[in-house]
Amino acid sequence: MMNKLTSEQRHRGLANVKKLRADLEVISERKNFTKHNFIQRIKVKAGQLRTMTASEYTAKYGKDFYVHPNH
Repeated sequence: MMNKLTSEQRHRGLANVKKLRADLEVISERKNFTKHNFIQRIKVKAGQLRTMTASEYTAKYGKDFYVHPNH
């Protein structure tokens, strides 16, 4: 199929492929950046958490969310 294309069509096709590859690279970098920021925000939130006693937890969330202390 490639042999039936004119040289101009081949050049345009290759240019399109190069542009698509560049676009995919940019998209990939953005996704990785977003993922990294999401993880950093979780770490910050986790650092702000304080430990709770079992009675504080039960008072705040009730018996419906009871978690055995050993788990």
